[in-house]
Amino acid sequence: MKKVLIQNWKENFDKILFTKIQMELLNIGLKEAKNNTDTLIDSDILIIEVEDDTIVSFKNKINSSVDIFIIED
Repeated sequence: MKKVLIQNWKENFDKILFTKIQMELLNIGLKEAKNNTDTLIDSDILIIEVEDDTIVSFKNKINSSVDIFIIED
């Protein structure tokens, strides 16, 4: 698992899509995914843990609407 910093959501940010991507790739429930999305929107920063084998897919699916940085190897 790696910690991933997500910040600076952009004008084209789709919060429903972001929530669905989290549920699909991170295997989390709707409530947790929505809380993560709301945290990102409210504070402009979110730190989550992502499985190593999921990082590339996760980044590719959401990268155009936010900035993503791996902060822990």
